[in-house]
Amino acid sequence: MDAQTVRGQLEEVTERLATLEAERDVLLALRKGLEGWLALVPQAGARSNGQVALDLTEPRRPSGKPVGSVSLRGVIIPIVQAAGGEPLTAREILVRARAKGADSSAKDPEGVVDLILYTLKKRNGVPVERIGPRKWRWAGGE
Repeated sequence: MDAQTVRGQLEEVTERLATLEAERDVLLALRKGLEGWLALVPQAGARSNGQVALDLTEPRRPSGKPVGSVSLRGVIIPIVQAAGGEPLTAREILVRARAKGADSSAKDPEGVVDLILYTLKKRNGVPVERIGPRKWRWAGGE
């Protein structure tokens, strides 16, 4: 063996070691991720083959609300519109919204009603009119 052959083999070994080191890093990261995932998943769902059965039939529940619940934003406009131009306070609107199944977990739900109406008026052009502090009326046609 001459020096040039040994240098060539040394380059090949160095390249292979670099590749193996990169693969090792990826495998260690994958192992860490899988261990973390296993820590989060309850063992009750484990199958005999080691796989975990995830229940994907449950619909998503954004913001912790049950699926099919009535949104506060969705009932406010019909409530104000049904008043036929009569002024309603945010409290009155909130009471009527709660009767329809909508609610807010905010500290100041009347403020939320006020904010929703203001936003709908400014951004969406909904014909509501603020006639006083937290007092609104329908300004459009029936």
